[in-house]
Amino acid sequence: MITAAVTVALGAAISAAADCVRDGCGADATRLALSGVYLGQAPVAVLAVLAVSGEYSTTLIRTTVTAIPSRPVVLAAKALVLAVTVAAAASLTQLAAVLVAGTLLPRLSLVDGPVLRAIGSVAYLVLIALLSLGTAAAVRDSGAAIGTVLGLLYLPPILAQMVTEPQWHRLFEHIAPMTAGKGVLAAWACGTLLIGGLLLRFRDVQA
Repeated sequence: MITAAVTVALGAAISAAADCVRDGCGADATRLALSGVYLGQAPVAVLAVLAVSGEYSTTLIRTTVTAIPSRPVVLAAKALVLAVTVAAAASLTQLAAVLVAGTLLPRLSLVDGPVLRAIGSVAYLVLIALLSLGTAAAVRDSGAAIGTVLGLLYLPPILAQMVTEPQWHRLFEHIAPMTAGKGVLAAWACGTLLIGGLLLRFRDVQA
């Protein structure tokens, strides 16, 4: 609910502030409508972290691994449920964001090619959730995992704007999960899930 509210509200606010008559929005109308995703991803990350770390804080993780001895299966099941849940919620959220922004941006329509590609934002949020889940499995502590994920998402773009050296600027943009593209984000998600899965398998489940 928080993600939906933030995404739709921020997208609507930015769309309302845009002057398409003067500046011309064109294909960027879709970007304006879905611009709330980059703030709405924070609640998704927190939810994904709590899906694992919450069990450690309540010691329910012991019950879980007793019922399902294969710990990689436990993490895979959590990842599947989380991915389906986030995909469903994100799809409805992006549709709502486009519909609301469509009342504010005259050139935005559900039949526009760029709007149809908004499905990419759904995939983006799913990958953010998986990255967060893997991080939580590796770190276990809720606060540390949330701080790690949010820092990983928001800090590199800030640093990229601060550095003046072109090579460092490009490096931050090319490795940052939030700006480098879904391929890089998918690699981050797979990497954290792999590390989290290995640590979950070989170490004591006690927090």
